[in-house]
Amino acid sequence: MIQKIILVGNNKTKDYIILREMPVKVNDTINKNAIPQLITKAKENIYNTKLFISVNVVPQLIEPDRLYILIELKERWYTFPFPYVELADRSLNVWLHTYHADLKRLSYGIFFLQENLTGRNDKLEIKAVAGFNRQLALEYTTPYINKDLTARLRFAGGILASKEIPYISSGQNKLLYHQSGHNQRKEWFASVGVLSRKKIKKREWLTLSLHGSWIADSISNYYNADFFGGSKNKIFYPEVNYKFRYDDVDNVMYPLEGYTMQVSATKRGFGWNGEMDMLSVGADMRYYLPLGKNWFTEMRLAAEVKLPFEQPYYNQRLLGYGDNYIRGLEYYVIDGSAFGLSSLDLKKKLVSFEVPTFLNSKNYSKIPFTLYAKIYGDAGYAYSKRQSMLGNKLQYSGGFGLDIVTLYDIAIKIEFSVNRLGNGGIYLHK
Repeated sequence: MIQKIILVGNNKTKDYIILREMPVKVNDTINKNAIPQLITKAKENIYNTKLFISVNVVPQLIEPDRLYILIELKERWYTFPFPYVELADRSLNVWLHTYHADLKRLSYGIFFLQENLTGRNDKLEIKAVAGFNRQLALEYTTPYINKDLTARLRFAGGILASKEIPYISSGQNKLLYHQSGHNQRKEWFASVGVLSRKKIKKREWLTLSLHGSWIADSISNYYNADFFGGSKNKIFYPEVNYKFRYDDVDNVMYPLEGYTMQVSATKRGFGWNGEMDMLSVGADMRYYLPLGKNWFTEMRLAAEVKLPFEQPYYNQRLLGYGDNYIRGLEYYVIDGSAFGLSSLDLKKKLVSFEVPTFLNSKNYSKIPFTLYAKIYGDAGYAYSKRQSMLGNKLQYSGGFGLDIVTLYDIAIKIEFSVNRLGNGGIYLHK
């Protein structure tokens, strides 16, 4: 029988936030052979809240049939007010290669992040940015709002103004930009969402949002009349998004064992008076397998389809944006209405070490580093009614690289890739 659970080191985080992650509760009974698995799962679940830099779970047998569980914690920094720099481009690779690290393409300002605001795992984000793009954004995720600790709310809103806009992708799959001394794009949004977590590994999001977007007349009249469709230069639409995610991994930030599954559906607009009308359905599955002797493999399958296939340019982003890209094609984008993507990585842990910080801090006296060498291969296909060099053709690439994992599970990835076109290069990802 679990006689007692003892928490040490959670100076700010409320006890019930941690105990919620435990696979057992006080007075539960378990088979003694299940204790090692219980300890592993408890440690993973608590660490994956992203509230602690280290978690140590120690079972203590008080009597032959009674068990204490000691949980030793080191909390992360929760307050991050710092200067903020943002690229105008899709990625660091595009900024370095295409624009030769032009500092004029940077936006700068203040980003304030307060995690665990009240000790109940709530979060506040404020971003105020000037420079190349101007942006003001606010997001707040509440503590649990029900007795069962399964539901939270998220409120968000923001505005954006930019003097440059990517108005179309060329037949060579490069984004074409129009820049002026005046605003070429303005956008705003407001949203409210419900986050449901009825079980530890399952999460669901249901979000309702309103969006407004405006572009300069020159874009809709001369450069791309299909930007919003029908030569319009502004649009307003509601959006409903549902997402389901299942995480069963050792570390949600940099997994080495387990699997994740995510499915999502987005309804953007309802076609009223010829306005926005799109249904997007996507899935993303990843599997992580340790092979022994510090070898690991990672596999990914992802797909998305947008209906109807005839969509304005505003809705055609597919490969080359966000997390959906083929390594070796970082300088390209493939727009369209459906894609499939797969990848396979094989990596070897090389070394782990710590660097002293000389800070008078029990939690941050040293910064950990772990290095992984890897080889990989990617393949993907994007369907589009508009012909391009890379669209409607199977794309594939391969390469090798180095992952550097450090504090807060930040992973810096240095990769050398060769694509189907025979082009090779070094690319950076975080």
